[in-house]
Amino acid sequence: PEQILLRHNSLYNLGYRLVSFPYAQPPLTTEDVDGSFDEVVLLTYFPFDENTVRTAHNAGEYSMRYCQWFSQQEDLSDAVTESRSSAQMNVNIPFLYVEDFYQSVFGYDTDDDSEAKKVEDGIPDYRTAKYYKLVHWFTRHRKGNGSGSVNVSLDRPPWNDCKEILGNEYDESLALEGTED
Repeated sequence: PEQILLRHNSLYNLGYRLVSFPYAQPPLTTEDVDGSFDEVVLLTYFPFDENTVRTAHNAGEYSMRYCQWFSQQEDLSDAVTESRSSAQMNVNIPFLYVEDFYQSVFGYDTDDDSEAKKVEDGIPDYRTAKYYKLVHWFTRHRKGNGSGSVNVSLDRPPWNDCKEILGNEYDESLALEGTED
């Protein structure tokens, strides 16, 4: 824990901020579809603090150049939450990153024949992975509740990983639905 905090502080000082998204690194081989590496959090480069974000119009050109996800906010005055300790990111950005990571290992679907070829070659469908199902559920849930976004923390570490809490919520939602989606 002490070493992790030192790393997180160093990353914060370099301009990285925690994205509140249930991130785990997808597997690096097709041998185990559930072989994700969970001991990581998702960070984004956003070298601004609360004061800088409050005056976002002054940082506009810089944020456009290095932090396009932030500059895509429709209204920068609403891009920072009430507590001023986080900015908002469209939930599709981390979801599509995770999906692309999976596809880089398990293969990109280019047509119907490619899916049949993967099955023939014994490559499992990454969409059956427990972690993929969690991020898919989380993304649908965020879009469904109207927010469509995730928080990017502007706070200094220690950073709290949201995977365990969201994993429990996901399991509870499956129990309520009575399915294994």
